[in-house]
This record gives sequence, C-alpha cells and structure tokens, in this order.
Amino acid sequence: MNMSPILLLHCLIATAYGLATEADGRESVPVARPTDARTASFRNSERSIVQDETVCHGITGDYWVMSRDTIIENVRLFCEQDAPVMRYNEDTVNELELEVKNWNAGTDLQSPKDARFCIDRFQDAVVDGCDGNDMLNNPYNYKFGATLRTTDGWQFKMTP
Repeated sequence: MNMSPILLLHCLIATAYGLATEADGRESVPVARPTDARTASFRNSERSIVQDETVCHGITGDYWVMSRDTIIENVRLFCEQDAPVMRYNEDTVNELELEVKNWNAGTDLQSPKDARFCIDRFQDAVVDGCDGNDMLNNPYNYKFGATLRTTDGWQFKMTP
C-alpha cells in the first residue's frame, strides 16, 4: 500500500495515542482504526469493544460519492436533526445515506443529535478514514463509505 509520508505519520501518531485533539484545545476525539472488511464484523451487535472499529467499504466498486465537501455539509445537517437515517442528494453523483444508532441505548438516544462527537466521528473515520489521500488508487478522492462502531456503543454509517 502506498501512503503519503504525512498521512503515514498521522496514522502512526493516532494509533499510538488512540486520540486526536483539536488544534484549538477542544476535547479529545477517539480516532477510529480502519480494518479490512474481511476481518472485522459486527455480527454480534451486543458485544462491547475495547477500541473504536471502522469497516471500510473499500476504494473500488460502482458506488461512491464524488464530492467530499458535499458529504461534510450533509454530515453537519444530519448531526443536527433527529432522524436516525437520512438520504441526501438523490439521483446525483453525490447521493448517499447517513445512519446512526446506539447499541447500548435500546430505543432511547437514537438520534444523531444525541451522538457524542457526531460530526467529528463521521468526518475523521467514516468519510476520510478509509480512502482519503490515496493518490495512486483514488486520485479523485471519491468516498466509498464505511461503518464506525465506537466504544461508547454508537455506530456511524455512510453508504453511497
């Protein structure tokens, strides 16, 4: 796998500390660690995890979202509302579905507004954590989606 030196350094630091702190000193945000979809599975939704897990959809296939900026704007809108699943940009190259659920809360606390670090987790792990900055295999920085499962019971999912 070819990775830019800056991205590689970022990954090594994030892995070593398991956290990323905002530059302006805001609260630390857990960093997801991408895994291969063949080795990670959410078969048992009741199991607890010891670190955040990301299952990447990969950077191949027929379905992707063309504009990262559009996804980020959709994530900001999604995280401010109550519906646990929303579809955006239908019938365009930026069509996507965003979903959030809490495995530990039953039917309570299922809205994106309730999810701690909703925007940061979507942006850092789901949108950019799997396929960003890979100029060799993904030169246009298309986004193929991912599912993030966090230690506090939340699942964040983007499907193109």
